[in-house]
Amino acid sequence: MGDGEAALNPSWSRPFGAYIAFVRYEQGYCDIVRIPSTGLPPGDDPEYLLNGGAFDPAYSPDGSQIACTLGKIYRFPAEGGVPVQVTTGPGWDVQPCWSPNGDYIAFSSNRSGNEEIWIVPAVGGTETQITFDPAVDHFPTWSPDGSQIAFGSNRGGSSNIWVIDVEPPVSIESTSWGSIKALYR
Repeated sequence: MGDGEAALNPSWSRPFGAYIAFVRYEQGYCDIVRIPSTGLPPGDDPEYLLNGGAFDPAYSPDGSQIACTLGKIYRFPAEGGVPVQVTTGPGWDVQPCWSPNGDYIAFSSNRSGNEEIWIVPAVGGTETQITFDPAVDHFPTWSPDGSQIAFGSNRGGSSNIWVIDVEPPVSIESTSWGSIKALYR
């Protein structure tokens, strides 16, 4: 990589890890590209999957799609293709993370005034806020069984890891999301 270039936000392909998708930043542009997980032969370029300001790539559990951020959450075929918008609410939506069964995407959004964790069906639909705190809540990740979401937060004045229960299947109508506890502080 040359001056002014960077490789960011890597994501392993699923289920077998044959590829790593990542953001390639160069000349003021962010593109999602992929390389074989064994590396690129000298002189080869990564395969461009999505051009034009995309970041935060996240492979779906079955490896067929990649969710990403383009101001909102989008998904597109893992081989590249036209992105489909998943979230539509106000604010900035970032850091998509697929549920283990691929039915939902958790993400962070500032649409309620500060960064909170939200859930949306992977095909789009009702976007549901699951954290409600004046602190910044971000970087959601699902537990392997889909029953909890871990996230980073500066609750209490320092950055820590917190976990919230989300009973599968996620009830989009629910306003009570179970307990939140500090996992690491």
